[in-house]
Amino acid sequence: MNKVTFLRDKTFFLVITLLTALFGGFVLWALNCPLIFILSINLLYLIGALLALSREYFLKKNYYHTLYSSLEALEQKYYIANMLPPASFFEGEFLSDILHIATKSMNDEIASNRKGNLEYREYVELWVHEIKTPISGVRLICENNRYQDVSAELTKIERYVEQALFYARSSAVEKDYILKETDLQKLIRALIKENAQILISKKIKVDIQVDKIVSTDPKWLSFILQQLVDNALKYGTK
Repeated sequence: MNKVTFLRDKTFFLVITLLTALFGGFVLWALNCPLIFILSINLLYLIGALLALSREYFLKKNYYHTLYSSLEALEQKYYIANMLPPASFFEGEFLSDILHIATKSMNDEIASNRKGNLEYREYVELWVHEIKTPISGVRLICENNRYQDVSAELTKIERYVEQALFYARSSAVEKDYILKETDLQKLIRALIKENAQILISKKIKVDIQVDKIVSTDPKWLSFILQQLVDNALKYGTK
């Protein structure tokens, strides 16, 4: 807030103040009051009005300056309601009430959405774990009876189920991400073993040329590598 903006906002007040001073001076002159008396009264009146305006200006200037500085310092701007300085004028108090009401409404909406997302993720995880049981049963039957085609399709179903589980967990990855020392060669060999049936059917040979220990989450890394294998099998072979 600057002086020009403030005075522009107070144009009506300033005009009324000047007209009142002129009218009062005219009335006093009509009553044959001494000129020095009329000038003194009007001067005191105008000084009082200017003092009141000056106080209001500095109060608002300090308040809005602090408000804007706090806003600029915040990374999450929606926390501004909690950073509002105490206001000593009506508009500031009114603004503070509005921002607190709006912030509360936003926080309630965020809490509701988070609860809905959590319930959805829990449902997907439960569904994935439940569906794995009949899939494992069918796979066991296929392996005992050597139904290779059915077993291959079951492998695809398992991949899609795993994808659904990982994507459901991705909204809270920080809770499901565990770093530890991982042998890349062992992880890749395990991945190849899981895909051995389809790799053999497509006559694909995998040459492993990595022997490193890295710090990673083996579960998530295995998931990412599996997506690469799936895409390679889907788009890279006939």
